Amino acid sequence: ELWLSQANHIFSSLQIRSNHNQYVIVRQVTFTLAFSPTTRSSCPSQGWLFLCPDTQLRSGPCSFQWPDCAAYWSHDPFGAVRLSPQEAEEAGFPLITLKLSVWGDSWDSIAYAELWQFHQAKGFAPDSQEIARHLGHPLYQLCDEVAIETPFVHSKSSLSNLNVH
Repeated sequence: ELWLSQANHIFSSLQIRSNHNQYVIVRQVTFTLAFSPTTRSSCPSQGWLFLCPDTQLRSGPCSFQWPDCAAYWSHDPFGAVRLSPQEAEEAGFPLITLKLSVWGDSWDSIAYAELWQFHQAKGFAPDSQEIARHLGHPLYQLCDEVAIETPFVHSKSSLSNLNVH
């Protein structure tokens, strides 16, 4: 409901008139670490697993990415000396696999055209944010990130993790 109340405004602002199904409202972004079993039959030597802070997973106000080193093994309890993936495997530690999953919703151009007609029939300017204001929704604003090839939007409210790309 939040996205649909102002989707036509965003598309109009970005001058997007077709291929609406190529744009997604992101509902959830999940970063996952998986561990593969080792081929060694003996237990690994003593070691520690270090994970990057979650703040390093956000590369900008509208984008996420894995950092250069999201996780690593170390024999040092402070993590000052990182083991390479090969060294970690030789020491018997499980291999670390990184996975990024994104869930979202999209609609085709027909759905947006019908929504535009419905909002207009109800007396709203479909290309504005009037509908969202009327419903009391937070307003999306275009992201001002530089050097992005795909347009993004985000909400400045507590829902600031919602992205469209």
